[in-house]
Amino acid sequence: MRSERLNRIPEVVVKECLHYPEKGNTLVSPWIYLGTLSHEEVKNGGRRYQKPMDIINAVCEYFKIPYSELIKKSDTGYRSYRGKMIYACRSTCVYFLSLRTQLTLKEIAALFNKKEHTTVLYNRRDVMGKVRVKDDIIYPAYKYLIEHI
Repeated sequence: MRSERLNRIPEVVVKECLHYPEKGNTLVSPWIYLGTLSHEEVKNGGRRYQKPMDIINAVCEYFKIPYSELIKKSDTGYRSYRGKMIYACRSTCVYFLSLRTQLTLKEIAALFNKKEHTTVLYNRRDVMGKVRVKDDIIYPAYKYLIEHI
C-alpha cells in the first residue's frame, strides 16, 4: 500500500522529503511536502484546528456584533431583533468552535460566561437544525463562514 502511494510521487520529491530533519530524521508522510497536509494536520489525523478567538472574531465581524455583547447578560429580550441577532451570533460561534477546535464543551461555555456545557449542546443542535431548514438569519451566515473560516 505504501509503495503504491510513493509510486505516484515524483522520485525527486520522495528522496528529498521522506525524512524530516527537524524531528531527528523521523519518517513522515510525503504528502506533507506536496502542500496537501501540514505536519500539524498529519498529527491531528488530517483535521485543521484553529484558534478560538479567530473563529469568534470572524463570526462577530459577520454579524457586526462585538464580542463583549455575547458574554454579558442580555438586557434585551430574545423577542427583539437585536436579541435574535445576538443569539444567532453566539450560537454560530459555538457551532464553529465545536467544529473547528479541540475545546471541550465546558471550555466553550466558559468563553461566553455560561456555566453549563448543555448550553453549548443546545446551541450546536439549534444551529444544525436551522441550517437544515435554511433559516433566514443563520443559514446565510453558515454558508459564508464555512468558506471563510
